[in-house]
Amino acid sequence: MVAGTATIVWGAERFAEHLADASKRLGVTVALGTGAWIVTIPFGRNIQRCAIGGLITGILAAVMMWDGRLERVEGAALVIAYVVFVATIWLRERKPPSLAG
Repeated sequence: MVAGTATIVWGAERFAEHLADASKRLGVTVALGTGAWIVTIPFGRNIQRCAIGGLITGILAAVMMWDGRLERVEGAALVIAYVVFVATIWLRERKPPSLAG
């Protein structure tokens, strides 16, 4: 059991070390995208709502950084957007969302 656990941990570490390079070569920038490419990942309705909120927040960040710099006001706006996003999830769910939810 110890050898099996050590092998799993070693394999996970090796995978994580090379994930960024493999993602760049495959044209995929997210580990979840690579996993979803291999096998379908089921998500509940709550996770889908959180993902849409995260997508909107990510687009907001990309728009603000499009010119290659981020001013303090923009950074503060991103922090506020993040806090509002997380607070909305916690208030709506009264608990952190689960992947099965």
